[in-house]
Amino acid sequence: MMKKIIAIATIFTLFAVFCPKQLTNNSKEIQVYSVYMNGQCVTVDAKMSESLADLISRIYSHRVIRTTFITLGTNALEINYLYAGKPYVIVFGENDYCYTKSGVFTTFSVINANIVQSQIEEILKN
Repeated sequence: MMKKIIAIATIFTLFAVFCPKQLTNNSKEIQVYSVYMNGQCVTVDAKMSESLADLISRIYSHRVIRTTFITLGTNALEINYLYAGKPYVIVFGENDYCYTKSGVFTTFSVINANIVQSQIEEILKN
């Protein structure tokens, strides 16, 4: 009986940690401070930063265990921002992911990456 309880508790814990969810839930707490497109820094004004923050608040992801260093690759789009005072980086390219700091459970795979990336590129063009 105790083994069943432990197994069920483990499954619930794993689900809670790795289930899909929004990266952030409040766009007002997001401060975009740099964007790189194809290795070039893109100037972001206040209006673009607000639009990007709103879009970032709608990104869905799930945690992944990062076992190797992920490279940017070619044609990458990188967004650096603060959320609740903590630095985050979102990368779209060969791999679509977000990370907060070094560690095992701090990398997130972006679920709706294709849609979000095209919307971000549209914001940056305007």
